[in-house]
This record gives sequence, structure tokens and C-alpha cells, in this order.
Amino acid sequence: MAKYTSPQDVQIRALDEKKQAQLIDMMAPGPGIPWEDRGSVGLVGAFFKTAFGMMFSPVNLLQKLRRPETAEDSNAFVYVIGVVWLLAMVIQSAFDYWLLYRTNTKIEFDAKQYIINSALEAIAAGVGAVVLCRFLGILYFKSISFDLSQPAPPVLAHNVVAYSTSPSLLALIPGSYGVIPLGALAALVWMLVLWIKGARGRLRVRPGGAVVGPVLTFVVCCAAIAVASLALWAIWVQVMGKGSITIPEPPAPFHR
Repeated sequence: MAKYTSPQDVQIRALDEKKQAQLIDMMAPGPGIPWEDRGSVGLVGAFFKTAFGMMFSPVNLLQKLRRPETAEDSNAFVYVIGVVWLLAMVIQSAFDYWLLYRTNTKIEFDAKQYIINSALEAIAAGVGAVVLCRFLGILYFKSISFDLSQPAPPVLAHNVVAYSTSPSLLALIPGSYGVIPLGALAALVWMLVLWIKGARGRLRVRPGGAVVGPVLTFVVCCAAIAVASLALWAIWVQVMGKGSITIPEPPAPFHR
């Protein structure tokens, strides 16, 4: 009995329907998240409900986006996150002052310059958080685009990154290990976890890419923060001499 092979251009309907069933419309509107209803919920309440929802149930929250095709809402969310980082720097500076510098007799402390420096650091942190989020959204999409199981627009990846900044609330917790604020470090690590979950659960990225892409984004994020911080410190303190804390040189030994 001769074996029959169907032409390549003839599709088997059952297989085609099965393939289509595996695809979902990632841009389909959901019921909405609190932040999208901030006009009726209230700005503060909508922000915290969205932030905590994203921190503890990220895929569920991201699936509910009513307007996934636009970045208008997520950009507004990031602006509030910028305010959070500004406040975090103010709290950290006040914490360091009262705990480390106020009664330290081994340093020369310029209180006025310290206030000025702390204010500039806070503004830089707030603005930097907003700018960095825009950049990370682009990098995040490029790093996962080759492992997408189905096409997804860049704006959806941007929304994932934007709402994944929710753990920035942890930066409000004062305390540091050396020059590294522990709350800020915890926030960044939690963001990495959300990036991975968002890539896998919302953007349907293949398992390997759902880890590698966010980790690459995380490394670039940490490097950008470190380089920017060192550059600003070098310019302001070393070049312009606007440091507020100096350690006096020990007196030269006296030889008879």
C-alpha cells in the first residue's frame, strides 16, 4: 500500500487549532488595577494597593491591566516611585546624622553643608529613579525579546518594569552596611524577583530567558547606580570641595 504524504502547504486543522489555543492575547484588557482607578479610589490608596499587590502577587496584578497598550499609567506610577526614593534619601540622611555624625568627635562635621548635600542627593535619587526606569524598560525588553514564546510589544515590557519598582518602599527603611543602604539593596533584589516573574508569567518568556534577561538588566541597573553615585561624589566632593564630613589629619610627631 502506497504511503501518502500531504503537501507542505496543507495545514491540518486540528493541529492548527491546538497551536492557536496555546496562544493568548497578551494585550487583551483586564478588569483594571487600583492605580488605573486612582481617580475614584484615591491617589494614596491606589498607590499602596497596587504596590503591595505587585510585591506579593505580581502576575495576577499584571494580568488585570486595563490599558496594557499604553505607558501613561505606569509612567505616573514611576513618578510616585521617584518621590519614594527622594524621601528614602532624606530618611537615610537624617538617620545617619542622629546615629553616626552628631556626637562623633573624631570627625569635622559641617551641618549646613550636610543638609545641602543631603537635599541634592535626595533630588538626584528621585530624578535618577525615573530616568533609570525608562532606560531599564528598553534594556529589559531587548534582553528577553529573543526568548518570547509569542510576540509582545515593548510597551508591555515597560509596564512590567515600571510596576516592578513597587519594592522601592523598602528603601524607606533606614540603616546601612558601610555605604550600602540595606533597605535600597533589599528593594533592588525584590525588583529582580518581580522582573523574573513578570517575564515568565505575563510576557510568556521561555524559562531560561526569563532568568537571564532580568539578571542582565539587574546587573546593568546596579552598575549604573554605582557609576553615577561615584561620579557625582567625585565631582561634588573631590573637585568642588563641598564635602560635609572630614577626618582631621593626625598631628605630626614631634622629635626633639
